[in-house]
Amino acid sequence: MADANRPLSQAEIDALLDALSNDVGSEPAAEPNASGQSSELQEAGASETAAAAPPVAIRRPISDPRLQRTLGLPVTLSVTLGSKGLPIKSLLNWGIGTQIVLNREWHNPVPVKVNGLELGEARVVLVNNNFGVEITEWGRAK
Repeated sequence: MADANRPLSQAEIDALLDALSNDVGSEPAAEPNASGQSSELQEAGASETAAAAPPVAIRRPISDPRLQRTLGLPVTLSVTLGSKGLPIKSLLNWGIGTQIVLNREWHNPVPVKVNGLELGEARVVLVNNNFGVEITEWGRAK
């Protein structure tokens, strides 16, 4: 098996991620074009909702061929607005119009998770009548 096609070890993955996190911000963000978006964002097929949002700063192209192989892998992004513990008896009394008060105030940051791993915090925003988040803290797992 060619070296470029062999699976990465956990140590190699950790080293690549460390190198990426240490280099964040070391290169300038992509320059926005006339529409206000970076060319990388447009090339990636940005949606109309993303076009209305402020330009996204693309840190830099990924040049390591081992990391290039992982860029197309799907991940799940989740944002938790709040939670509430309650007995089943209460849940059985719910119906249309029931309001549930969560354990988080509207102005407090919300956790942002990628594949279940918390990587940052964000504030909730509205973008063209859709909920969105604006990252306020990003980095290593918490």
